[in-house]
Amino acid sequence: MGPVLGGVAVHHDDLTSLILPASTLNYIDGFQKLTPHITYEGYQALDPDRSLKISLRISNPYGIDISITKVYMKTFCHEHDVFLGTATGDSFPLRIPAKGDGILTIVLQFTREGKEDVLKHVDADDDLLVDLRDMTLVIQGIEASYTGDFEVGPISLK
Repeated sequence: MGPVLGGVAVHHDDLTSLILPASTLNYIDGFQKLTPHITYEGYQALDPDRSLKISLRISNPYGIDISITKVYMKTFCHEHDVFLGTATGDSFPLRIPAKGDGILTIVLQFTREGKEDVLKHVDADDDLLVDLRDMTLVIQGIEASYTGDFEVGPISLK
């Protein structure tokens, strides 16, 4: 018990450093500041009434290879702000080399309201723009959440 109390006394202003050394904290801080860049690559209509497969290019800004093991997000119609459904990653793990790129495939399953919105676009012969929101990725075993919208499309539903 004495060594623990001694450690707490020495690190009373910064208890985190008692558990994680400064070098690890700097690495985590750098990891949080650098985020992978995501670019829309394309889509495949699996079943326009039920689901879409969307491809995204993810760049790895880190000096080490990364492995993405889980991805999920909410999707919305960009034009009408209708919740289309939840999208999840496909074909894991996705390994991306240091400073390299990888293609992430996500599958969007439509809700009933999402299906109705998509069919409106089909009937109007309009392309669909999808906003990805509340994206969560598990990278190297660390769950990272990203807020804000990321627009993908245009997706032609003809």
